[in-house]
Amino acid sequence: MIYSLSEIDAQCKKAARGAGFDWGYAEEAGKAARWLAAMQLPGAALLAEYLPQYLEHPERFQTPLLRVDSVDSDVINESVLTNLCPIKTAACLCDEAGVLSTQPLSLGKMAYPLLLLPAVAMVSQQKHLMLELSCEGMKVVCSPDGIEVLDKQRLDTPIPSDVSLQVLTNQGTMKQAHTLGYLGQDIDDSHWQALASLAHKTYVPATEASRRGAGPAD
Repeated sequence: MIYSLSEIDAQCKKAARGAGFDWGYAEEAGKAARWLAAMQLPGAALLAEYLPQYLEHPERFQTPLLRVDSVDSDVINESVLTNLCPIKTAACLCDEAGVLSTQPLSLGKMAYPLLLLPAVAMVSQQKHLMLELSCEGMKVVCSPDGIEVLDKQRLDTPIPSDVSLQVLTNQGTMKQAHTLGYLGQDIDDSHWQALASLAHKTYVPATEASRRGAGPAD
């Protein structure tokens, strides 16, 4: 079934909250899914697979600590666990975008790395940078004018892989730049229902007090 961008945003936001994310992270997850849908990339579908895993074992998905020790130092990922959370990492990247340089930034192993792409694209646009996001089977270049997918063998992979990000100094013209343009996306019913089940956790259970006064006024 085809859902509008606003429906995708709202459903994914509530689902992320139902999975245990704070509202701030949940809102970013909804925006990311909306952005990916506008690019016809599988944001909602990936969240439908990832969020139940996060709900069951949130301690397995961490955010990196981005730090610059000196002017020329590499950025260090001090996460003690194997897999990084793409939602938390996206927020961290937006907050610490000043650490980006022409040296590849190794983030470490990340689950569902495509979910990081909206944040990279936003940083690219705001900082007027050409950025390359890559991992095994996936390479995407972001510029203020759009994105270009160079390698999409494992674009929607759920398998954690080492993710890197770097500023490209050769800011040439993209051969096939893709920009936001779609108003909705066809999402499989199983994925939508998985999101709906998580979203349901945000609803307040009905009580006698909440029912009192409900219905049309006399």
